[in-house]
Amino acid sequence: MDTSVNLDLKAFWREALILIEPKVGKMNFKTWFKNTAVLDISKGKVVIGIPTEIAKEYLQGRHHDVITEALKTITPNLEKIIYKVDGTLLERKNERRIPIDAISRVVEDRQRQEQAKGVSVQEGITAAPINPKYNLDNFIVGDANRLAHAACLAVAARPGRAYNPLFVYGGVGLGKTHLLQGTANTILKKKTGRVVAYTTSEKLTIEIVDAIKGGMKAIDKFRKTYRAVDALLIDDIQFIAGKEKTQEEFFHTFNVLHEAGKQIVLSSDRPPKEIVRLEERLRSRFESGMIVDIGMPDFETRIAILQEQCKLRGAFIDNDVLEFIAYNASNSIRELLGVLTQVIAQVELLPNYKPTVESVGALMEKTGTVKRAIAVGRRDISALGIDDVIAVVAEYYGISGRDMIGASRKQEVRLPRQIAMYIAKTELHQSYQKLGEAFGGKNHTTVIHAVEKIREETNDKNSTLRNDLRILRQKLISGA
Repeated sequence: MDTSVNLDLKAFWREALILIEPKVGKMNFKTWFKNTAVLDISKGKVVIGIPTEIAKEYLQGRHHDVITEALKTITPNLEKIIYKVDGTLLERKNERRIPIDAISRVVEDRQRQEQAKGVSVQEGITAAPINPKYNLDNFIVGDANRLAHAACLAVAARPGRAYNPLFVYGGVGLGKTHLLQGTANTILKKKTGRVVAYTTSEKLTIEIVDAIKGGMKAIDKFRKTYRAVDALLIDDIQFIAGKEKTQEEFFHTFNVLHEAGKQIVLSSDRPPKEIVRLEERLRSRFESGMIVDIGMPDFETRIAILQEQCKLRGAFIDNDVLEFIAYNASNSIRELLGVLTQVIAQVELLPNYKPTVESVGALMEKTGTVKRAIAVGRRDISALGIDDVIAVVAEYYGISGRDMIGASRKQEVRLPRQIAMYIAKTELHQSYQKLGEAFGGKNHTTVIHAVEKIREETNDKNSTLRNDLRILRQKLISGA
């Protein structure tokens, strides 16, 4: 086959791979489509060369429909696809191979270009780029972030009219950036021509300082630029605290945008009242809209996040291993995904490696993610006894087991006792009578009252109580 034919086949397969990559996920694509090539095209028939028998079986069995759809987009008269093992594709000098990473870069560039279509960009804005992969649809929702996600959806649907400003706060690595950029992307998607600026307080501060250095002309340009946007989203707003000029400029920009009905969304690692050295006039404006917190996802939500990431990356990892990661990587989503990334990297780099609870535990201990990963396992709460619940709750609240089953009606004892009754009822499915006996001979009406009281308070979105219940449930499961 002459060189020109080779080039035509290579260009054909390159275009097909660009269509295939988003459908199968980057990791899956990198693993299974590497070193593939189109060997021949004739009379409606396409022959795809695959380097190994395993890869051939996988692509033919799992991705035939995706491959067919991509090829038909390029050549509508396609009638047949033949998968052929060709070991020469593994040779380094084989010119038919296409750099797989280059395909992913092309896909990312096209996604960015697609997202930018119809979006009016205000001249002069040097805000951070909005990642097109962040959207509100692929954000995994659980009890700890449900309200924040719902508020962002409402803001994206009605910018400037739903909640303005919207203030989202929570610890590091819990998904605040995903929510803010997802909100920006949704606003842009719903109506073209809108000017949306997403930035960080650090970038904003740098721009303001540069504008001040440039004199009145530069300051006027900065003001006109940022006050002409339809939506302004700022990450880590707490870092403007103590910066007088930044706070002053932002105060006036905030007022102009707010009065014009333009949407403002802010994120922080703490609520406005806890941001030290924040001017009171800014604090009052931050508190004038809706304030929502985002906490660490519970165990079930962490599992869902890991499963979704495995799906996106085309990784196949046993559920026991994912559960183990979810139990032990519980400080932030960033930590959770960091562990998963390391596990997937080992799967890709080490032939015949299959992650197990033991191997992942060793990895997590080595990286310092958890000190005693292997020692912590999963227990079935329903198999525990009421005494186990009493002991864990008593230790968590710093009171004695004797107080838990005693007659004290002090709030610091009564609330933990009611929580223990609620957990024992909802998780262990014990009768009210048996619970009464276990808690020092209380009558069943007292237990019913306690259980219903905690149930009502959790339904009322009592974030502190809900967080305590999540932690206690995890302690019971892990045995920690």
